[in-house]
Amino acid sequence: MKPLVAVITTMITIQSCHVAEPSRPTVFSVQVNDAALVTPNRFQATAVFSNDLGREANILTLGCQSQPRDFMPGFTLERLTGDKWSTFAVPLCVDLATGFTPIRSGNQLSRVEALNIDSLPAGSYRMRFDIRESDLTTKLADNYLLTNTFVIAH
Repeated sequence: MKPLVAVITTMITIQSCHVAEPSRPTVFSVQVNDAALVTPNRFQATAVFSNDLGREANILTLGCQSQPRDFMPGFTLERLTGDKWSTFAVPLCVDLATGFTPIRSGNQLSRVEALNIDSLPAGSYRMRFDIRESDLTTKLADNYLLTNTFVIAH
């Protein structure tokens, strides 16, 4: 497994990167398996989406609706505190109509995700995405929306 690296004004190394055991066979996955970079005001990671569902899935790229459980930003950065995951940061939500990114079954998609942050304390992190069925209203099961966990240490 390649080591992941994060950079602020000094080097930060991601100590480990592992995939949580899914509760059922994984047929859709999102992995942060390249690098996560942190500059003084920016988090950036390459996410690789793999679709083996047997049908198309869609990554929503923006959600600025009044019902957060229905729509959310394209991704959130979550941090583990104790035994509970909570939202640590979200990208700026610009109220523009944008499309979705379809991923056909059997395909992979790699893209860089970034957000502005004030700081990134040491800890365990993961990213959560808004990924839907072809009807664009039904979310995939929760375990398909999450990346592997990565640990930031200063």
